[in-house]
Amino acid sequence: DLIKHEYVAPSNDVERQLKEIWEEMLGLDNISVTDNFFELGGNSMNAIRIIGEIQKRLNKLLKINVFLEKPTISELALIISEMEDKEEDVFRTII
Repeated sequence: DLIKHEYVAPSNDVERQLKEIWEEMLGLDNISVTDNFFELGGNSMNAIRIIGEIQKRLNKLLKINVFLEKPTISELALIISEMEDKEEDVFRTII
């Protein structure tokens, strides 16, 4: 049976989009940004589908090991935000 945690709402747009993707792919409602992907019933096949949706919607390519290391929406959102910061730095360097 699922472990119940206190619900934590998304605090930014990346977290909101990830929550929407997870809920669609896992067939669940009211996923907290602190819920563990695997405790929610996520598996490697779900992770691959979610990675595909993240790439499509957010234009960010994550590796499967990210889900092993960062299995919550809040942790993944932080990784994606850091990717955006690095991309902005590269863009500024080019200009």
